[in-house]
Amino acid sequence: MKKVLALLVVMCIMITSFSLVSYADDSIKIKINGYNHEYDVMPVIINSRTMVPMRGIFESLGADISWDGDTKTVRAFGLNGTQITHIIGESAAVVNGDIVALDTPSQIINGRTMVPVRFVSEALGEKVDWDADTKTVIIGDKLVAKSPALATLKSTVHRPVPTEFTRSKDLNDLEYYSNFDAVLGKKAVNYDDAKLILSPEEFINDMEFDSKVEGATCEKVAIDGEGFTEALRVSVPVAPEKDTMIIGRFTEKLKGRAEVGDSLLVKFTAKCISTDAEDGFGKVKIQIEAPETFKKALFDVFTFDNTYRTFYIPCAMVENAVNVGVRFAYNAQTVEIADFNIYNFGNYPLSDLPSDASLLKVLAPDAEWRKEANERIEKIRKGDFKVVVKDKDGNIIPDAKVKADMFEHEFQFGSVIGDSNTVSMEKTRGKTFIENYNSAVFESNTKMGLHKPESVREAMNLAKVNGIKYFRGHSIVWEKFVSRLGNYLMPKELETAFNEGNREKFDQIIKDYMKYVIEYYPEMKEWDVANEIVANTLFRDTFGEEYIAEYMRWMHDMNPDTTVVYNEAAQWSEDYIARIKMLERVGAMKDVDKLGLQSHYNGTIKNPEEMLALYDRVVKESGVDEIIATEYSTGAFPDEKLHADFNRDFMIATFSHPNMTGIYMWGHWSSATSEYHKNAPLYDTEWNLKKGGQAYQDLLYNKWWTNEEGTTNANGEFGLRGFYGDYDVTVEANGQTKTVMVAFHKGYDNILEITMD
Repeated sequence: MKKVLALLVVMCIMITSFSLVSYADDSIKIKINGYNHEYDVMPVIINSRTMVPMRGIFESLGADISWDGDTKTVRAFGLNGTQITHIIGESAAVVNGDIVALDTPSQIINGRTMVPVRFVSEALGEKVDWDADTKTVIIGDKLVAKSPALATLKSTVHRPVPTEFTRSKDLNDLEYYSNFDAVLGKKAVNYDDAKLILSPEEFINDMEFDSKVEGATCEKVAIDGEGFTEALRVSVPVAPEKDTMIIGRFTEKLKGRAEVGDSLLVKFTAKCISTDAEDGFGKVKIQIEAPETFKKALFDVFTFDNTYRTFYIPCAMVENAVNVGVRFAYNAQTVEIADFNIYNFGNYPLSDLPSDASLLKVLAPDAEWRKEANERIEKIRKGDFKVVVKDKDGNIIPDAKVKADMFEHEFQFGSVIGDSNTVSMEKTRGKTFIENYNSAVFESNTKMGLHKPESVREAMNLAKVNGIKYFRGHSIVWEKFVSRLGNYLMPKELETAFNEGNREKFDQIIKDYMKYVIEYYPEMKEWDVANEIVANTLFRDTFGEEYIAEYMRWMHDMNPDTTVVYNEAAQWSEDYIARIKMLERVGAMKDVDKLGLQSHYNGTIKNPEEMLALYDRVVKESGVDEIIATEYSTGAFPDEKLHADFNRDFMIATFSHPNMTGIYMWGHWSSATSEYHKNAPLYDTEWNLKKGGQAYQDLLYNKWWTNEEGTTNANGEFGLRGFYGDYDVTVEANGQTKTVMVAFHKGYDNILEITMD
């Protein structure tokens, strides 16, 4: 039927044409999905065939276009998963692997690729019609708003999102999960009532430093201005294979000093001087255990940044747990441990002992930062929209019923995908992904050394069909070849060129990859071009600091529209700011469009106030206007209630920051396969929605979601204030009902005119 319609269009145009070439300024118009469209090159008739601008029309229909000027090849990737490859001047194209004939060859007119209108129907499956009275090619049967006052709607797909909630839409009507009264209401303890069974002096002087790593050292250093005068500084030159390879031991130190069931309190202070850890944190494990049975009173990992942090850990004594140990063998790192105490409070209630309550204070219901954040959200994430209703003669229609229902966020909420199963609605993982996100990033399959183009393309096509509208590319350059898991992050042929000292070949391999992904994945509008450059410096060490400016510039030169991102895991360290200044010094910052801040909370936890301070500092120090929270994970929260409170407030703090453009999780369901997927933000291992997932959905689809209705005033206008995003606007007037899809996005006038026919 589509081919018949297309042939009728062609025949009608042939009848109405009087010359071989007829320009559209005084003849042919284009209407797509209910709205007239104008392009810098409009349709022409060549050899009795109507030729239309391919890029303009395809992009208006939601397709992504790429162009290879060397081979004069255009590629298009439609919302329905269609893949199209066409060489300009040829009379055929490849559509989903099949050859499709064009009834006349394409050609370039005034710099624009023109294709037969029939090709639109056959390639994208769109309805094509012809209005002889107005000489208009009509494409598509959806009603999508098109106006300079409005953003272009990226996708018409409506994802299946949650619609039922127990809380109101009030931004301050939140669920709080932890027992804040019990934790924050703890009484101050009197340390004079406890026995100090391991003192700071004993810790400094009596530690047995047991190291199986050559070059590892432990030394006493003087400290000023911190409330203590000395610390142990432990330096680990290389990342050990096991955490048992370096242990500070206190053998039988607690013998005779505590009984089974006694309430112990471990208190110590730690600081990271340097580390090669990707997140920039130092790490130690504290253990209190029995020598033969290995029963443990304490066996926890603690992470910390480059400022002194004090830890309070209550624990109960177990049988014969007389040995104390500190494990240092995690990364190549230098850390300081000081003011180390173990107190025995006897039968004092363990729940009343001090704990690290600083996080809970910031997550508590009356936290002032949250009130301020919600005020910012109301101000920066919402806009004033106007709907104007008229009749076909242009007369305003008062008292028309108007309903505006949001169906998508403008802000990017995403997570990682892999193959097509991860976004398939036939799979639980895919179904829950589509339900919770409008954006996607590939965890490994677009890394240069692990690239799987066919799998990526298949997954992207399916994701688009199911409503995913934004894609990030991760990643182009890692300044190391192999990950700590043994995976090649950069291709082996690049390593070979590096080892051979063949700089020309080395550069070309990177350039070729950039060119390929830009052309083959036009949907990926932004790329992590530089990734984790604090911990990884191999290429700069060899080619000089300026090398990073070179490969950042290559990406921009190949496609100026690509958003170039520097993505980092060590943003909490002072080394990160030093890298920002280095990028400025070598001229690379002019090609950095956005800074990605990896948000792995699998060790050291930062509270929302600290997050907001970091976001402010990064913007100020870098001068970059846009930042994005990448790789969000929550492995540090085994307690589901605390996890939910943290998840809620991470979202609020990050969404409230004016420079933030998106939040990408590093997995949404809990899996033991990776430290990044442990205790994931939304779902447990059995795909049950966690309390943290409930908090997330309440924010995204209830509190940050707009549904408004009313009537037009005497001027035919209906005004509303809503969250920036995509909407269905339905009007009832004069016995008619009409629904139009519209993008109300930031930076536009956001005035929608609806004409009732």
